[in-house]
Amino acid sequence: MNGEQLKDLKKDILWRVYLLFFAVFLFAVAIVAKMVYIQFKEGPALMEIAKTQELKEFTLHASRGNILARDGSLLATSIPVFEIRMDVANTNVSDEVFNSKVDSLAYRLSELFGNKSQQEYKRSLVAARKKGERYFLIWRKANYQQLKQLRTFPILRRGRHRGGLIAIQRTRRERPFDELAGRTIGYVSRNGKITVGLEGA
Repeated sequence: MNGEQLKDLKKDILWRVYLLFFAVFLFAVAIVAKMVYIQFKEGPALMEIAKTQELKEFTLHASRGNILARDGSLLATSIPVFEIRMDVANTNVSDEVFNSKVDSLAYRLSELFGNKSQQEYKRSLVAARKKGERYFLIWRKANYQQLKQLRTFPILRRGRHRGGLIAIQRTRRERPFDELAGRTIGYVSRNGKITVGLEGA
């Protein structure tokens, strides 16, 4: 390769490097320009939208603490209970899936809670789906072990969004010794206006 050819090759390489640099520079300028546009032009409107979508104020009540005897034995405690509902009209559950699994679901519900027969559960579920019920009550006071079993049942095992299982957690006050020292341990009424004993304190 003679000197003239080498010179031409260098020019060709430099031209490509400059072209690549210019393209990267233009891309960077475009990104910065878009950032400035979003920040100052669309920013305030996007912030308002974000506030309405992400911020939700609500009161979260703390769980009441345990009350113990001097020897450490439990006199009163809070245990979680779950209100079990089902979005029977969930669009993620096709008619084909619902119809093929409703029998086995009804059987498992009947076996777990024992308050209705398999046929009664099936009739209730089918009727609720026809009505388009999104908040169908299955059981009011399920414990955690029952909730774990429910999460393995047909359809419900798919979860809340794909299967329609809704579990609303609440707390129930339990006293292992029932009415023993009942006035001393006390209670708080449901509306919170009547308080007695240690519970009230």
